[in-house]
Amino acid sequence: MSIKVTQYKNGNLDTKTSSALQSILSTLEKQANSVKEVTVFANFSIDAANTFKYGQLVTQGLVVCVNPDYKMSPEDMSWFHPNIGAGRSVFQLAAPLSQADLKAVHFDNNSSSVGEFLTSVADEFGSSEISHHLVVDSAPNVSAMYEKWLSDGLTAGEVQLQWKTQGKGQSTRLRKASVSTVVNSAPTYSDTTNDILTDMTHLHFTNNVVKKSSAEVLMKSSALGGYRRYNLTSKTRRFYPATLGTSSKYYSWEQMSPSNITRIAETCSWSGKIPFNTQVMTPPSIKGTAVRMLEDNLGLTGLTSLDMRLTHFSSDAAIVDKMSPADILNLTPSQNVEFISAPIDSNHQVFQKLMANLVSIQESCPGFELLNPKFVKGGRLSLPLNVYQQLV
Repeated sequence: MSIKVTQYKNGNLDTKTSSALQSILSTLEKQANSVKEVTVFANFSIDAANTFKYGQLVTQGLVVCVNPDYKMSPEDMSWFHPNIGAGRSVFQLAAPLSQADLKAVHFDNNSSSVGEFLTSVADEFGSSEISHHLVVDSAPNVSAMYEKWLSDGLTAGEVQLQWKTQGKGQSTRLRKASVSTVVNSAPTYSDTTNDILTDMTHLHFTNNVVKKSSAEVLMKSSALGGYRRYNLTSKTRRFYPATLGTSSKYYSWEQMSPSNITRIAETCSWSGKIPFNTQVMTPPSIKGTAVRMLEDNLGLTGLTSLDMRLTHFSSDAAIVDKMSPADILNLTPSQNVEFISAPIDSNHQVFQKLMANLVSIQESCPGFELLNPKFVKGGRLSLPLNVYQQLV
């Protein structure tokens, strides 16, 4: 039996992303009789952060509809997103915030952010009225429950029941509680992007997709690009992409203008001591004319842009040691960093490359000695930038 696949126009599927989609379909085909439909949205892309975190494929931008008897397994992480309950809440602000206000917000999970965003509306005289909004984009930390669902091989129906009774209600509540020291009003908009929904016959697993519940939808452009708020004109469409996807390639500091670098330095902060943040440095996968095509295809009108003023992001500590040395080097702002940290682990790719090239590195970088305590800090290697460059 072949699975029904509905795929929205997407001109951004590269070889890696296409392969990821085929992997998902291969997994679902094993229980094809229990799969009703897979809907692939234009924002379908690989979630690099969670792929690194869990060590296996995680994607975003689809809805998978299955029967309650579908038996879950660890392979289903590729389409059933581990950040179950993720969503966004928007609050009206009476006055601008400071970076200290945002840094005080605690995140329970990775791939989270909180920020102040501006909207501008012109009156009949051409004067612009600026409004300030707080946007919390986060997920509850239910990883232990989620991983147990997959490892124990529960059915989709059993997973949905446990989620409904043990976790579903906490998502919006936790987002509001996390910013209670900053704003104490009710959100003007709230959604859940990763959820399990039922129509009494089938279960719909949404992944970075929003179910229509009002006359508008929030769509994230990127960490730097802010959000887009649209009016919905379709009477029949049930689901909309929550983002413009994520590119498989990061921004590079070397490609940025001085004004770009200054903007990041002045408006972005993140938890931890890593000198970069992958959320900040990830472009959207849908750009340029493809955005207008998306709007036309989905019947999105009345665009209101929420432009980023200040944002604070969760830490990359859980994933940085799993990233390639080339990406880490590309993401590290060389003008501000003299050393790059790596684990002292014989199985880690940085350590292995260092040992394999130690003689040539010591010849080209006089003064570098692997066993010198000068190059070990906090139980980790602290490699000079010129040494790390030779490992890529």
